[in-house]
Formats: sequence, structure tokens, C-alpha cells
Amino acid sequence: MKKILILTDFSANAEHAAENAAYICVKLNADILLYHTSQVIPITPYDGGGPYAGELTSIYTEEGKEKMTKHSAKLKEFVKRLNPESRLSIHHLQGDGGLGPNIKDLLKHNDIELIIMGARSGSYLDHFLAGSETQSVLRNTDRPLLIVPPAVNLEKIKNVVFATDYNAKDKAALNYLIDLAKLLTFRIQVVHINVFGEDANKDIIAEMDFKKFANELKFQDITYHAIRGKDVVPRLNRYCEECGADILAVVHYHQGFFSRLFNASQTTKELANQRQSLLIFPPKFTAE
Repeated sequence: MKKILILTDFSANAEHAAENAAYICVKLNADILLYHTSQVIPITPYDGGGPYAGELTSIYTEEGKEKMTKHSAKLKEFVKRLNPESRLSIHHLQGDGGLGPNIKDLLKHNDIELIIMGARSGSYLDHFLAGSETQSVLRNTDRPLLIVPPAVNLEKIKNVVFATDYNAKDKAALNYLIDLAKLLTFRIQVVHINVFGEDANKDIIAEMDFKKFANELKFQDITYHAIRGKDVVPRLNRYCEECGADILAVVHYHQGFFSRLFNASQTTKELANQRQSLLIFPPKFTAE
């Protein structure tokens, strides 16, 4: 059975993200894999005594095991409240070292459908632009990453906005979203981002090709919109708010369109108060 990987640091935000992940797991009938990793920085003992690195590692490991057991039990109770008949399993693992390399190893031994983690603040901005752990995950996975802010509730996902420049590589992400929409019954709003000064004729050709591909997937609840001009990110932010988007989905490529777009100083300011969950398709993502 497929699993949804939930990353946790045992914070309130992580627990909130795990509960929101449970909504999705129950509907998809996907097992939960709860995962925590910690990095212990070795210390040099001094003459006055003190703990050695090995002792610290042991302390952190035991503390992590205790927290993980409690977190897992709490999540099991939450799932049972959602659906007393649910038979999905909740597994938990604990690791040491860097999150990214550990994620890569987890994917080799588990059929992971989706990765979910909590935002460190009320915004996903620091995750997408500067979050070192998040960037490490994106470099080491081919599965989508969903970042859930504290104020978000995903019990009923009704509306997903997919921001795209109609790059051919975005087709795999659209295919995934449509498959997910059929199971979770949400509508998709494709928003074409067209920055002032780009080749309009090239965009028209790409748009026709993209829509042809979407039509072949035979999904009816999809609409198309466009945001053009210079300050497109503030307008995308407002669009998501006005249409009541539950999730904003983007494809993240190294040195790609959205990578450049989301590094603008104005973008940093505008996205700081974004309230939607952010679904990021990593550079290695494939629809299979």
C-alpha cells in the first residue's frame, strides 16, 4: 500500500500538519509513515567534566523515541475519530543525520506517494526560498512536497490553484493533480503566469499544447486564468485569497521560471502573509 510520509520535529506546527495529513490519508486509504531525524553536534569534553558526544546522542535518541511513540499514538487516535472503520497503518521511524539524504534512503524502501511537513511560521516563504531542510528534501526526492501553515485546515480540499508558465515539464504535475482531484473531489484552477516582456507568441503555442494535453486527461472540473504584467506575484497572492484556494501548486526547477520569480525582493514581501498550503513538485518529479 502507498504511504504518505509525514516529517515531524514534534512542534505544534508539525502536529497540526500531521493531523491535516491524516485527512488526506483516510480519503486516499494510504498508510502513514511518521519520520523524525536529528543531528547531534559533537562536543569536546573539558577538564571539568560534562557529557561526551556519544552520551548526548544516546540522550537525544531516547528522548526522540519517547516523543515519537506519543506522537504516533496521538495520531492513531485522531485517525480513529475521523473514521472508526479505517484500517490504515501508522508507522514511525527515527533517523540520525541530514534530512535530505535520509529521505532519499526512505524512498528506496517505501512506496511514498506524498511528503507533508508543517511550516515553521504562518508563511511558507522561508521554506520555499531559504529553508535549508526543505531545499534538501526537494533535492533528494521525486515526490511532491506539501507544506502546511498553522492556520490551514485541509479536511475538505475544494479548490487548488496550479500556477504555471505552460512549461512542457509542468504536464506531469498537472497529471498528478488531476488524479488527486478525482480522489479528493477538488477543482483545479490553472493560472498562467506571464511576466511583462516575454514572448507572447511562444506562450500561445505552449498554452495550446498544454490545454490539449489536459483535455486528453478527461477531467471536467478545470478552468484557466491568466495573470500578466510586471507585479504578477502580488496578483497571484490576491487571486488565491479571492478564489478561496486551499492549496497553491507550483513546479520548482533549478534555475527555472518560478525559481527566478520567487527570488524577487517584492515576492518576498508579498508572499509573507500567504495562507494557502503550498504543494511543490521537485525538479526530479515524474508522474509514475
